[in-house]
Amino acid sequence: MATVMVRDAEAADWPAWHRMWRANCAHFNASLSLAEDEELWRRIMDPNSPVGALEQGEG
Repeated sequence: MATVMVRDAEAADWPAWHRMWRANCAHFNASLSLAEDEELWRRIMDPNSPVGALEQGEG
């Protein structure tokens, strides 16, 4: 059985997260600007923000 590791998102995750986010938005026919995507990422990276993200880690 494979082990799946989950961790908090890190700044270096932006390219992979952004590709996934854009695919998710396209699936739901949502259109957000790059500025909105960047603001969401800024909030995800802000430890004082209630917004967060989890990423698959190495394991």
